[in-house]
Amino acid sequence: MSTAIEVWPYAEVPDSNGIFVCGCLERWVSIALQGTRALNLAWALVAEGRVGAGQRVAVVGGGFAGMTLAAGLSRLGVRVTLLERNARLLGAQRDNRVRWIHPHLHEWPRPNARQSHAGLPVLDWTAGLSADVAAEVLAGFEAEVAQGRITLVCSAGDIALHGDAQAAPALAWGGQTAVGFDAVILALGVGIERTFGALPLASYWADDTVATITAGPPRRHLVTGIGEGGVIDTLYLCLADFSHAAAAEALAAIPGMAAVEAALLALEAEVEGLDDAEANRRISAHAATLAVPAAVDDWLRARRRTDTQVTLNAPEPFALAARADILNRFLIGRLLALGIIEYRSGRVADIQPEGAGWQVTLEAGATMQVDHVNIRHGTVPTLKVGFPTLWDRYLPHRMSLPHLTPRPLWPPGAFNAG
Repeated sequence: MSTAIEVWPYAEVPDSNGIFVCGCLERWVSIALQGTRALNLAWALVAEGRVGAGQRVAVVGGGFAGMTLAAGLSRLGVRVTLLERNARLLGAQRDNRVRWIHPHLHEWPRPNARQSHAGLPVLDWTAGLSADVAAEVLAGFEAEVAQGRITLVCSAGDIALHGDAQAAPALAWGGQTAVGFDAVILALGVGIERTFGALPLASYWADDTVATITAGPPRRHLVTGIGEGGVIDTLYLCLADFSHAAAAEALAAIPGMAAVEAALLALEAEVEGLDDAEANRRISAHAATLAVPAAVDDWLRARRRTDTQVTLNAPEPFALAARADILNRFLIGRLLALGIIEYRSGRVADIQPEGAGWQVTLEAGATMQVDHVNIRHGTVPTLKVGFPTLWDRYLPHRMSLPHLTPRPLWPPGAFNAG
């Protein structure tokens, strides 16, 4: 079956008996994509007889993926224990009223990228501010819990996993005796964010200052990291009232953008499968020669914030990276072309306080004095931190596989029961 081809290589931990991973080490980890991965795994587990109705599965991690997994399995008759280390579900996202979340714009400019509904059969949601999306998903999850097949355990500390190729998995938490399960799924999210030098951590979800417009002279911002977190922070810092949905709507209304979109999709096909260095080189060269309607740049200039001066930084020689979505890369490329942002290549060696701001030193010795620094250097995977032995077994296997954008594998109506 297709599930065995497309789910198990990514989800099943080698040399284990019923231990699975959902969404760890994936390059594209939007909330909608993690939900798709979760439901693919839930359906595959039941469809191929790995677990059945009435059996017990533990899901570790109460983020969007873990909640969707628990709800999907419950719909299929499985009894689920969902363990979340924090005191409440979606704690970071439910408090953020700055970040916009959209289910499909990572697919721009492909058809239906502007569709505002996630389209999931379980815990569906609509594009909006982080807090509003979280509230919608939480309300849906409460309704699933009320059906009686999900046991939710928050503040689940000191989680320990036991199991090998012969023994069924068991979990212990909070100092309690280990409990056996028919399967254990680690849905741990993208991991713990990093900081650097003396700079305090400003989490992507907790940092609501990126959209704050202040009076006075422009603040100097350094954003270091050119993956999704870094380029999205840069867009918020450069453009007033930024949202991806509004940007996509505005671009769709500009004559001549169809040709641009076609060129961007052709480039995407060209760089698919290339190593990151070569892909980044071709993407940046393409951006420098791409013919863009003047109205695009007019739209960006009209929304330019005057209270910020933004420098984007990464070790790579080029500012545009294949690991960022096409829409983000396109907008960053135009902001660079317009001189609204500058790019400084070089690995950060140190960050130390300097007056009311920060001095940033690059490995080559160059320094920058800035008022604010946004570190977006990726995360330390929670799987590595919480389950190091399992990580050592899973990592080489997962790194041998390509990065794939998940597509729904479940048949229509698969989650209607229950």
